[in-house]
Amino acid sequence: MKTTTRKNTHSIIGQVIPFVLVFMLTLLSNLCLGSEADRLFVIHSDAQGPQINQHLKMMSQDSLITPKSAFQLRHLFKDLKVSAVGVQQKQIWLYVTILNPNGHEFIIEYPFPLVDKLDFYQLNDQGKVVKKSAVGDLRPFSNREIKHHLFTFQPDPSLVTSHLLLRFETNSPIITHLDMWYPEPFLSRVRMLTLSLGLCFGGMVTMAVFNFFIFLSARDRYFFYYFLYYISATWSLVGFSGLLVFIDPTRESINWFTNYGVVIGGQVTVVFASIFAISFLNMAESMRFWMRAMQFCSALAILAIIACLATDLSPEAVEFTIVSGSLASITIIVASISASIRKYRLAQYFTAAWLLLVIGNLSFMGTTQGLIPINDLTMNLQNIGVALEGLILSIALGYRLNLERKKTRTEMNQKYHYHKQLDKVFYPHQLSQMEGGLQLEETMPVNSSSACVIFFDIQDSSRLGYNINYEFFEAVMKRCHRLMISYYDPHELVANAFMIKEVGDGFLCSIGFPFKSPGSIYDNAVLLADQFNQILYQLARTHFQDREILSSIGIAAGEIKGSFPKIGMKQYDVFGDAIIKANRYESMRRVLIQKQRLKKGSITIISDEVYKNLSADLQDDYTKLDLHGLRIRDDEEARWLYYKYFNIRQVRIGVDHSKEKNQIELKGA
Repeated sequence: MKTTTRKNTHSIIGQVIPFVLVFMLTLLSNLCLGSEADRLFVIHSDAQGPQINQHLKMMSQDSLITPKSAFQLRHLFKDLKVSAVGVQQKQIWLYVTILNPNGHEFIIEYPFPLVDKLDFYQLNDQGKVVKKSAVGDLRPFSNREIKHHLFTFQPDPSLVTSHLLLRFETNSPIITHLDMWYPEPFLSRVRMLTLSLGLCFGGMVTMAVFNFFIFLSARDRYFFYYFLYYISATWSLVGFSGLLVFIDPTRESINWFTNYGVVIGGQVTVVFASIFAISFLNMAESMRFWMRAMQFCSALAILAIIACLATDLSPEAVEFTIVSGSLASITIIVASISASIRKYRLAQYFTAAWLLLVIGNLSFMGTTQGLIPINDLTMNLQNIGVALEGLILSIALGYRLNLERKKTRTEMNQKYHYHKQLDKVFYPHQLSQMEGGLQLEETMPVNSSSACVIFFDIQDSSRLGYNINYEFFEAVMKRCHRLMISYYDPHELVANAFMIKEVGDGFLCSIGFPFKSPGSIYDNAVLLADQFNQILYQLARTHFQDREILSSIGIAAGEIKGSFPKIGMKQYDVFGDAIIKANRYESMRRVLIQKQRLKKGSITIISDEVYKNLSADLQDDYTKLDLHGLRIRDDEEARWLYYKYFNIRQVRIGVDHSKEKNQIELKGA
């Protein structure tokens, strides 16, 4: 009985932990792939380039020189042809010129956190140092102007021409790459990066501790070796990410953790990885050659630790640790492949897991040696690789304990697939309520309520060729629907809007019912329509660079009612006068353009009721039109309508114009 309970506990937790870690890895991957868009295009030496590092110049120097001397010798700096250099015993100077005629604030970021000493100087055209900063992991954390795990500098924006010099003294590889940011995108990225790394490393620690508790329960040594290996690997990655400085950020002396702790932690990881591989792959029984090879790698790692301590982290000792770690990784992957060829099933898990780690490590080493382009993804692939490796190894260990779970896992996968398909039909709160025992008809409001309805249509879609450009129309619908369900709250039934139905190349949606909308439904409807136009503009610019794609929107207000059909398929729907009127107001586009003699463009038409309930600042955007005998079908009492007309190129909804203007001026200065 105790054995059954124990296995069931392992099964439940083993299902939860992988999904949590997958979520964390997905978040980190999205960050790495998406953060490139916020970087600046910069101006350098009267030439425009896409990245600041394309214009960096480098000089190595045996003797200590001053920034002014380096500035005077700037003609000796050479153009960079690689994005990184190996471990250096000389000083390395980087030089770049930034033109900032409009005085915009900007931040320079160096993406590699393991630098002993890094001096930053900003000079004017006369070679005078205007601003300087002395940072590095051998210097107090309080020296950093921005308390960030990466080295960041905030130059004086008042200089039209800034000459930036960076001097490196370190035993680690030097990455010849800088990023330039606006303050607001930078701070936003830092917050997301910190959150993502915290989730990732927190998930890794959770995975290690989870397997340690399984060891305490099952008394299986494989779990204990895994715990030792994965804790040390997490420690090393935290150090390589530069986060160990936060252990004691007020420390005014050399931070041991960011130097010896990182390097030695990496070698301790090699030792525990070798022990875990020997045990997990049963090398002592059938792979004695590879067992001796792993023992040799462990001994080599111990020698590397001794060398680092004895030589005060000399460049030769640091290179020795790189060789030791690389040799151990290669040996483990070859041994696991050999075991997989022998059809040892657990070795297949191990091989897949270790391949992810090797890919991440090779990516990181490639960036530090100038072999792989440097960006957020390549700098974090090591973290992602180790996290995924730990996930797969944990699953493999669970498989080793619970082979009999195959049938249960199949049933759970079927249930998961079933729920994924239901997600395409029902909202999450409906599924949750039905699981709680409610009938489908009780999961959505079936009463009447006031609401605003938007009818969105893409003009002349037939000329665009719906079948040919299906991906464009599908992308518009998906993005707009994603916007509608933003801020969806399954408990309070709150969301931006409810998708009523797709209508050809457009759609109908309601604001205020059945999902509640905080604030004024009239203001929210108009603002939401503007954001639909923004989505159309952005996607049209990508798909049709030389063509104007125009929208036509009608907005009306009134009572609508939700219902389920009495017979047949129980698909929720809403109906009411507001839906019909929104369609009618949108169809007034042609009449309005002819009557007002407007040029062809995008247009939003709203009813008198919507206009009267708008806030004053939104009313100012609309023009009043006296119908003068014109009749709006199904709204015969209407005497006025209001419209906002614009060319699609004028759509800049949701963008801070002042910041956009500054960005454009900086790009084209």
